[in-house]
Parts: sequence; C-alpha cells; structure tokens
Amino acid sequence: GSHYNSVLRSTVTGQGGGCAALKIFGGTENLFDQLYLWSPGGPAVWGDTFMGQNLGNSVRRSTAVSSGGMEPAIFLQYAERFILADSWVDAPNGALGASGGWLSVIRSTLTAGQPGATALSKDQSSSFDEHDLVSRSYLRASIAAAISNLSGFEVSESTLVASDGPGLSLIAVDSATVSDSLIRGSTAALIDQSSNVAWRLARLTGTAAGLFTTEGSGSLTLASTTVGADTKEAVSIELRAPAPH
Repeated sequence: GSHYNSVLRSTVTGQGGGCAALKIFGGTENLFDQLYLWSPGGPAVWGDTFMGQNLGNSVRRSTAVSSGGMEPAIFLQYAERFILADSWVDAPNGALGASGGWLSVIRSTLTAGQPGATALSKDQSSSFDEHDLVSRSYLRASIAAAISNLSGFEVSESTLVASDGPGLSLIAVDSATVSDSLIRGSTAALIDQSSNVAWRLARLTGTAAGLFTTEGSGSLTLASTTVGADTKEAVSIELRAPAPH
C-alpha cells in the first residue's frame, strides 16, 4: 500500500466494467479532499486491506457517485479508521457498504435510489476496540442503515429516512446508542438479536411500527425518546418461548 499521500481538488473517473474511480489498496493516512469521484459501472471508491494495512484513510469534502454496477458508491473491506466527512455519496444500489474495519461518517449525505437499496451497510466489527459512528449526517434509501454482527455503533444528531424498509436495522449488534436523531421508515427501528441498545433524545416514526424488537434482544433503554406509528403499535416486543427439545 501507499502511505501519507494527499489528492486534492481533482476529478477522478472510472472506466466502467466494474472498475473503481479510486482504489485504496492498503495504505495508511492517505487524504482525499475536495474530489469528484464517478464510476459508470463500479464503485466510486473501493478500499481493501493489503498485508493487514488499511488504516486512517479519509475522504473529505467530496462527491462520490456511481451510476451502475452492483456495488455501492463506496465499498470497503477491513478499512480501519476510515473517515468520510462533509461529503455526498450516491449510487442506485447503495451509498456506502463496509465489511469489518472501523468507520466514521460525519456531516455527510448518503442516498440510494433503487428499491431495496441501503444507504449505509456495515457488517462485522473492527479489530480495534473502537465503535462505528454516524454523526450529523443524512441517510435516505429503501433501508437507511443496516448494521449487523458487530460490537459498538453510535448515531448522533442525524436523520435516517427509509422509503419502504427500516430506518435503522440492528442485527446481532452488542452495544448501540442513538441520540438526538430522527429515524423514519416502515418500521423506524428494527432490533433483532441485539443487546445494550440505548435511545436518548431520539424520535422514531414508522408507518407500521416505531420500534420493533424480536426474540433474542435485550437491555433496551429509551430515555426522553418519542416513538410513534401510523397504523399499528408504536412499540412491538416479540417474545417466544424456547423451542422444545
């Protein structure tokens, strides 16, 4: 990988055919600032680890757009301490998708237009003892944010809007905090097999349910939080007896 580089005030275009406009293959503390990144048939940004290295890279004050392909506009694998700040990201099939690593989305807008697409998808925890963060950001898609199989996730001062799915989906997540944020969707928040989830000064509004928790979830805390639904229960907690052996 390449280390400690800066790319500033530039336009970077992919060639299509699944090629990314910007490829970050390993590397440490690289800065990409004030860029226009566009790919007609692949991700605008693709990041992966190389020999265990992909640490501290950041995209700031930039636009990342993909107009085709199956990947999201930004596609990351095991990118540790990746920062997206003051940026706009859009693609039909998803704005930002990450597996592993440690991610911060700050003062950014993430949108996706295709039915069933997710603005932010994050799976698996960081190898560091850190949590993923969405702060002062706006996410809009069929599913605004889908978070799974990790420990430590925080949403603060943000708006997550889903057109026909959950505003926020937490599946197999241990420890999550949502504060000073608005979450909207068919189900505003879906909590499945997750624990230690706290809502503080939040507003959850759903057409079917404001908050829906399934079996296997526990230690849920709501403080100074408003939960509402248009057609059904505002809060639905599903309890099932253990299956007989």
